[in-house]
Amino acid sequence: MVVRPREQFWIKQILLSTTLSALIFFSVSFLTYLRNIIPFHYLGKDEWYHVEIGFPITFYSEFFLDGNRSPNAGWDEHALLIDILATWLTTLLGYLLFLKYYKKTKYNLDKHDA
Repeated sequence: MVVRPREQFWIKQILLSTTLSALIFFSVSFLTYLRNIIPFHYLGKDEWYHVEIGFPITFYSEFFLDGNRSPNAGWDEHALLIDILATWLTTLLGYLLFLKYYKKTKYNLDKHDA
């Protein structure tokens, strides 16, 4: 199987975008975790400490129940997949727009169609 330069270029760009998307996803997830361990407000008497990770949809939560000393945790796999897909699509779209409008590539794609 011979990969033409045009296809090779787009495969490389999609792989690069996917790598960038993974880095953005992990960074945003870490920032949502930091938001919970360093709260922007002080917890009141009736508020329990809890951790929620995920943006725009929470996919992991950890909380305490009355009388328990250890936290309870839960994953929402569907929300995790939605977050991953939303991050990937947003990053891919942004990267492709960046390529189209701002970056001059070393390939002249019109000449390599044959």
